[in-house]
Amino acid sequence: MSDTPKEMALEMKWADAHRVQLVLVNGDKTLFSDYCDPRSGISRNKVIDRLLAKFPTVDREQTESALLELARGGPPREEAKSLSAVEPDPEPWSGEVNGARLLDGIVALLRRYIILPPHSAEVCALWIVHTYVFACFEYTARLLVNSPDKRCGKSRLMRLLHALCRRPLSCECISAAALFRSIEAYEPTLFLDEADTYLSGHHVNEDLRGVLNAGHQRGGKVVKCVGDNSEPTAFNCFAPVAIAMIGRPPGTVEDRSIPIAMRRKAPGERVEKYAPGQSLRSMFIEVAQQCVRWANDHRNELAQAQPEVPSGLDDRAADCWFGLFAVADVAGERWPALAREVAVAVMGGRDGADSIGVQLLKDLQQLFSAADADRLSSAGIVAELAKLEDRPWPEYRNERPITANQLAKLLKPFGVSPKTIRLQGDWTPKGYAKADFEEAWARYLSSDAEAPPAEAATPPHTCDDKDLRQSEAATADQSVADGNSHNPLSNKGCGGVAPPDEGGHRDTYASGRSADLDRLVADMANELDALGTAVPFRGDQLRQFYRDLVKQHGVESALADATARYQRHLLGDVPPLRRLAP
Repeated sequence: MSDTPKEMALEMKWADAHRVQLVLVNGDKTLFSDYCDPRSGISRNKVIDRLLAKFPTVDREQTESALLELARGGPPREEAKSLSAVEPDPEPWSGEVNGARLLDGIVALLRRYIILPPHSAEVCALWIVHTYVFACFEYTARLLVNSPDKRCGKSRLMRLLHALCRRPLSCECISAAALFRSIEAYEPTLFLDEADTYLSGHHVNEDLRGVLNAGHQRGGKVVKCVGDNSEPTAFNCFAPVAIAMIGRPPGTVEDRSIPIAMRRKAPGERVEKYAPGQSLRSMFIEVAQQCVRWANDHRNELAQAQPEVPSGLDDRAADCWFGLFAVADVAGERWPALAREVAVAVMGGRDGADSIGVQLLKDLQQLFSAADADRLSSAGIVAELAKLEDRPWPEYRNERPITANQLAKLLKPFGVSPKTIRLQGDWTPKGYAKADFEEAWARYLSSDAEAPPAEAATPPHTCDDKDLRQSEAATADQSVADGNSHNPLSNKGCGGVAPPDEGGHRDTYASGRSADLDRLVADMANELDALGTAVPFRGDQLRQFYRDLVKQHGVESALADATARYQRHLLGDVPPLRRLAP
């Protein structure tokens, strides 16, 4: 193009198959150098904005016209072969495209070639079309394709998605710097396969995780120092991403994702095989062409869409699904209702995405509710948490149960700290008041506030507080030596310990057998030993007391007494040894 004022000249040339390099020179001195994709309006505007910010005398219209001319001509053949990883979009479909039929066709195509979990074909169809119009929305969800083991179809699904999505770029291994520079240069749909090697367990690449999290929302950027002068430069990282891995990614990535939980194909399940040696992109080129045409026809409508979000989704899930709901609404027919049904089914039970702190808040809410108590001791809480087999607490650190100190550290960020509390009798242990949790529960568990507590794998050994106090009075006032056995707990729907009822029903620890008594006494003794010098007696003394009690009055009476004492211990009331004498 012609020289700009002050004898400056702007030169442009193809750097590779997708990028043009702009160089502003003044004689032998380079004043500005940058890259853009001339076929992308967003990329053109960004590079021109950066150029004009430094050199406002450059003619914007003339620069854009020159870039468009290069785009129409395309790169020279040798440059076009230099980078084949990013595949450009095909030419739009010649005729008008029905959005609902397009989505139906993608669903049928996916089910033809791969076994997917329920609702996953519909999720993938909506996500594929959304990649062509993601720039219309504030958020773009990550598609998380994971499985418990290898050979579950993750890579096969990724290849299918790669063939159907907008400008796909596959990378089994990529650095954070390469990731955000690729997004800035090519505006691709990224496919991160084998992500368990760098996004799982102890292998988490924190820089890469930061880029993925920032790119979930429009305007997300990474700022890096570039050039000889280390000039701070912002790189765009807003792009659709599909992630395939064994296991689960970090919680912040999972929270921004729509899950596709793959599983191994059953012996009787069959799918069609690909034609050998044929490119999937070529096989499904007509589907991609229809996606391009539908996106071009409805881009303005999608940019103004305000789809209704069902109440069953939390805020993050609503962000992830916003663009997919917009696509479904514009496509019409069955898809608006179907998309919301699928979203609630897929995202409604995402408890696994909770942080360890939120999991603890949930379990403590259930523990306080089951005990119907306003205060619980730290020792009692950690003892109960250690019995929840489906939670992390029994093997929290180094395969050992969570401790009172670890409990306090987890709760501190939520504004909850242990304090000295007064319980039954004169016992004043460290513990927690229910009132201190109310704000944290309201803020972090609000979406679950009306849901009934989930049933734990091992029922917590807590009970109705009124029954507890009745059992304490019975234990203190009645001597077992009288021969009058007592019913310590009414077990009103809680996970408490109770003797057999009239119908012969027996609770976990109250089966009437010696083994059940031994197990309950062992729990009590271990917890007393863990308290150390905080109590004036040891676990072996407690065991001896109940051995004598069984000899004198039988297993049932000893079990009833142990049940009541154990319930009192959960609330921090560990009675002095002198009160254990029969």
